[in-house]
Amino acid sequence: MGIRDVKKMSYELQNDPTPIEDVQQQVVYKGGPRDTSLLRSYESHVPRRLWSGEVDGTLKVVTHGRKLKRPENDYVREIIDDSGLGPLVEGTHSLVDKSLLSTFVERWHKDTSSFHLLVGEMTITLDDVNSLLHIPVHGRFFFLPSLGKNEANEMLVTLLGVSYSDATAETEYTRGPNVRLSWLRNLYENNVEQNHLTYAARAYLLHLVGCTIFADKSVSAVRV
Repeated sequence: MGIRDVKKMSYELQNDPTPIEDVQQQVVYKGGPRDTSLLRSYESHVPRRLWSGEVDGTLKVVTHGRKLKRPENDYVREIIDDSGLGPLVEGTHSLVDKSLLSTFVERWHKDTSSFHLLVGEMTITLDDVNSLLHIPVHGRFFFLPSLGKNEANEMLVTLLGVSYSDATAETEYTRGPNVRLSWLRNLYENNVEQNHLTYAARAYLLHLVGCTIFADKSVSAVRV
Protein backbone atom coordinates (compact mmCIF):
# COMPACT_ATOMS: atom_id res chain seq x y z
CA MET A 1 0.00 0.00 0.00
CA GLY A 2 1.51 3.36 -1.02
CA ILE A 3 1.44 6.73 0.69
CA ARG A 4 -1.38 7.94 -1.56
CA ASP A 5 -3.51 4.95 -0.58
CA VAL A 6 -2.92 5.65 3.13
CA LYS A 7 -3.87 9.34 2.70
CA LYS A 8 -6.97 8.37 0.73
CA MET A 9 -8.06 5.89 3.41
CA SER A 10 -7.47 8.48 6.16
CA TYR A 11 -9.54 11.04 4.25
CA GLU A 12 -12.40 8.60 3.73
CA LEU A 13 -12.45 7.64 7.41
CA GLN A 14 -12.55 11.26 8.55
CA ASN A 15 -15.36 12.19 6.18
CA ASP A 16 -17.58 9.15 6.62
CA PRO A 17 -20.65 10.28 8.66
CA THR A 18 -21.40 6.74 9.83
CA PRO A 19 -19.40 5.11 12.65
CA ILE A 20 -17.73 1.95 11.37
CA GLU A 21 -15.74 -0.86 12.93
CA ASP A 22 -12.09 -1.45 12.31
CA VAL A 23 -10.36 -4.83 12.28
CA GLN A 24 -10.28 -4.78 16.08
CA GLN A 25 -14.03 -4.15 16.28
CA GLN A 26 -13.50 -0.60 17.61
CA VAL A 27 -15.92 2.19 16.72
CA VAL A 28 -14.50 4.95 14.54
CA TYR A 29 -16.27 8.32 14.62
CA LYS A 30 -16.44 10.90 11.89
CA GLY A 31 -13.63 13.39 12.41
CA GLY A 32 -12.44 11.42 15.42
CA PRO A 33 -9.76 8.88 16.29
CA ARG A 34 -9.59 5.59 14.40
CA ASP A 35 -8.33 3.83 17.52
CA THR A 36 -10.29 4.66 20.69
CA SER A 37 -8.30 2.35 22.96
CA LEU A 38 -6.43 5.44 24.23
CA LEU A 39 -9.15 8.10 24.03
CA ARG A 40 -11.70 6.07 25.96
CA SER A 41 -13.90 9.04 26.86
CA TYR A 42 -14.28 10.31 23.28
CA GLU A 43 -17.88 9.09 23.16
CA SER A 44 -18.88 11.85 25.63
CA HIS A 45 -16.46 14.47 24.33
CA VAL A 46 -17.54 17.72 22.64
CA PRO A 47 -16.14 16.95 19.14
CA ARG A 48 -18.18 13.78 18.79
CA ARG A 49 -21.36 15.75 19.52
CA LEU A 50 -20.26 18.50 17.14
CA TRP A 51 -19.77 16.08 14.26
CA SER A 52 -23.17 14.50 14.92
CA GLY A 53 -24.91 17.88 15.12
CA GLU A 54 -25.99 17.55 18.77
CA VAL A 55 -24.44 20.89 19.76
CA ASP A 56 -23.83 24.11 17.80
CA GLY A 57 -20.16 24.41 18.76
CA THR A 58 -20.23 27.71 20.65
CA LEU A 59 -19.52 27.68 24.35
CA LYS A 60 -21.26 29.80 26.93
CA VAL A 61 -18.34 31.66 28.47
CA VAL A 62 -18.62 33.31 31.88
CA THR A 63 -15.97 35.68 33.20
CA HIS A 64 -15.74 37.07 36.73
CA GLY A 65 -13.31 39.83 35.79
CA ARG A 66 -15.60 42.66 36.84
CA LYS A 67 -16.20 41.09 40.26
CA LEU A 68 -12.54 41.14 41.23
CA LYS A 69 -10.95 44.23 42.74
CA ARG A 70 -7.83 44.75 44.76
CA PRO A 71 -8.64 44.97 48.50
CA GLU A 72 -8.46 48.52 49.81
CA ASN A 73 -7.51 47.54 53.36
CA ASP A 74 -3.72 47.52 53.77
CA TYR A 75 -3.64 44.53 56.14
CA VAL A 76 -5.84 42.40 53.87
CA ARG A 77 -3.87 43.44 50.79
CA GLU A 78 -0.62 42.41 52.49
CA ILE A 79 -2.03 38.94 53.27
CA ILE A 80 -3.19 38.53 49.67
CA ASP A 81 0.20 39.53 48.33
CA ASP A 82 2.01 37.20 50.74
CA SER A 83 -0.17 34.30 49.59
CA GLY A 84 1.25 34.62 46.06
CA LEU A 85 -2.26 34.70 44.57
CA GLY A 86 -2.50 38.47 44.17
CA PRO A 87 -1.66 38.41 40.42
CA LEU A 88 -4.88 36.48 39.77
CA VAL A 89 -6.78 39.73 40.29
CA GLU A 90 -5.02 41.25 37.30
CA GLY A 91 -5.13 38.06 35.21
CA THR A 92 -8.85 38.08 34.43
CA HIS A 93 -10.60 39.56 31.42
CA SER A 94 -13.99 41.17 31.08
CA LEU A 95 -14.17 40.17 27.41
CA VAL A 96 -13.02 36.81 26.04
CA ASP A 97 -12.91 35.21 22.59
CA LYS A 98 -15.59 32.50 22.71
CA SER A 99 -14.61 31.04 19.37
CA LEU A 100 -10.97 30.65 20.41
CA LEU A 101 -11.91 29.01 23.71
CA SER A 102 -14.41 26.72 21.97
CA THR A 103 -11.72 25.60 19.55
CA PHE A 104 -9.32 24.66 22.33
CA VAL A 105 -12.06 22.85 24.27
CA GLU A 106 -12.88 20.78 21.19
CA ARG A 107 -9.25 19.72 20.91
CA TRP A 108 -8.61 18.96 24.58
CA HIS A 109 -8.63 15.30 25.62
CA LYS A 110 -8.63 14.50 29.31
CA ASP A 111 -7.43 10.95 28.64
CA THR A 112 -4.05 12.32 27.55
CA SER A 113 -4.26 15.73 29.28
CA SER A 114 -3.27 17.40 26.03
CA PHE A 115 -4.60 19.34 23.07
CA HIS A 116 -4.68 17.40 19.78
CA LEU A 117 -3.76 19.95 17.11
CA LEU A 118 -2.85 19.72 13.44
CA VAL A 119 0.79 20.30 14.41
CA GLY A 120 0.70 17.54 17.03
CA GLU A 121 -0.05 17.33 20.74
CA MET A 122 0.40 20.22 23.13
CA THR A 123 -0.19 20.42 26.86
CA ILE A 124 -0.04 23.04 29.62
CA THR A 125 2.99 22.93 31.89
CA LEU A 126 3.60 24.48 35.29
CA ASP A 127 5.98 26.89 33.60
CA ASP A 128 3.07 28.06 31.42
CA VAL A 129 0.96 28.61 34.54
CA ASN A 130 3.70 30.63 36.14
CA SER A 131 4.32 32.68 32.98
CA LEU A 132 0.64 33.45 32.29
CA LEU A 133 -0.84 33.79 35.77
CA HIS A 134 2.33 34.83 37.64
CA ILE A 135 1.50 32.62 40.60
CA PRO A 136 4.09 30.40 42.33
CA VAL A 137 4.36 26.80 41.11
CA HIS A 138 7.09 25.57 43.43
CA GLY A 139 6.68 23.48 46.55
CA ARG A 140 4.55 20.49 47.47
CA PHE A 141 1.56 19.38 45.41
CA PHE A 142 -1.81 20.36 46.83
CA PHE A 143 -4.83 18.11 46.45
CA LEU A 144 -8.20 19.67 47.16
CA PRO A 145 -9.98 17.34 49.61
CA SER A 146 -13.59 16.43 49.00
CA LEU A 147 -15.65 17.61 51.97
CA GLY A 148 -19.15 16.77 53.05
CA LYS A 149 -21.58 19.48 54.11
CA ASN A 150 -20.92 19.00 57.82
CA GLU A 151 -17.16 19.25 57.34
CA ALA A 152 -17.63 22.32 55.15
CA ASN A 153 -19.80 23.96 57.81
CA GLU A 154 -17.13 23.40 60.45
CA MET A 155 -14.45 24.90 58.22
CA LEU A 156 -16.59 27.95 57.48
CA VAL A 157 -17.09 28.49 61.21
CA THR A 158 -13.42 28.03 62.03
CA LEU A 159 -11.80 29.87 59.13
CA LEU A 160 -14.35 32.52 58.17
CA GLY A 161 -15.86 33.23 61.58
CA VAL A 162 -19.51 32.68 60.65
CA SER A 163 -22.02 31.06 62.95
CA TYR A 164 -22.81 27.40 62.46
CA SER A 165 -26.41 28.25 61.60
CA ASP A 166 -25.31 30.71 58.88
CA ALA A 167 -22.86 28.16 57.47
CA THR A 168 -25.54 25.47 57.44
CA ALA A 169 -28.05 27.78 55.76
CA GLU A 170 -25.54 28.56 53.00
CA THR A 171 -24.57 24.95 52.25
CA GLU A 172 -28.25 23.97 52.34
CA TYR A 173 -28.99 26.73 49.83
CA THR A 174 -26.23 25.56 47.48
CA ARG A 175 -27.13 21.90 48.11
CA GLY A 176 -23.61 20.86 48.92
CA PRO A 177 -20.27 21.91 50.43
CA ASN A 178 -20.32 25.14 48.43
CA VAL A 179 -20.82 28.85 49.06
CA ARG A 180 -22.03 31.54 46.72
CA LEU A 181 -19.56 34.12 45.46
CA SER A 182 -22.02 36.87 46.39
CA TRP A 183 -22.19 35.45 49.94
CA LEU A 184 -18.39 35.65 50.18
CA ARG A 185 -18.36 39.25 48.95
CA ASN A 186 -20.89 40.28 51.59
CA LEU A 187 -18.98 38.36 54.25
CA TYR A 188 -15.75 40.09 53.25
CA GLU A 189 -17.28 43.56 53.46
CA ASN A 190 -18.92 42.84 56.83
CA ASN A 191 -15.65 41.51 58.30
CA VAL A 192 -13.75 44.57 57.10
CA GLU A 193 -16.34 46.87 58.69
CA GLN A 194 -16.09 44.94 61.97
CA ASN A 195 -12.28 44.92 61.75
CA HIS A 196 -12.13 41.11 61.57
CA LEU A 197 -9.40 41.37 58.99
CA THR A 198 -8.04 37.81 59.08
CA TYR A 199 -11.52 36.45 58.38
CA ALA A 200 -11.92 39.09 55.69
CA ALA A 201 -8.68 38.05 53.99
CA ARG A 202 -9.71 34.38 53.98
CA ALA A 203 -13.12 35.22 52.51
CA TYR A 204 -11.39 37.32 49.84
CA LEU A 205 -8.98 34.49 48.95
CA LEU A 206 -11.77 31.92 48.66
CA HIS A 207 -13.71 34.32 46.45
CA LEU A 208 -10.57 34.99 44.38
CA VAL A 209 -9.83 31.34 43.59
CA GLY A 210 -13.54 30.68 43.06
CA CYS A 211 -13.54 33.31 40.32
CA THR A 212 -10.31 32.09 38.71
CA ILE A 213 -8.42 28.81 39.10
CA PHE A 214 -11.24 26.95 40.88
CA ALA A 215 -14.11 28.31 38.78
CA ASP A 216 -16.60 25.67 37.65
CA LYS A 217 -19.88 25.26 35.76
CA SER A 218 -21.95 26.46 38.69
CA VAL A 219 -20.87 30.00 37.66
CA SER A 220 -21.97 31.54 40.96
CA ALA A 221 -20.44 29.33 43.67
CA VAL A 222 -17.17 27.84 44.86
CA ARG A 223 -16.48 24.57 46.64
CA VAL A 224 -15.26 24.88 50.22
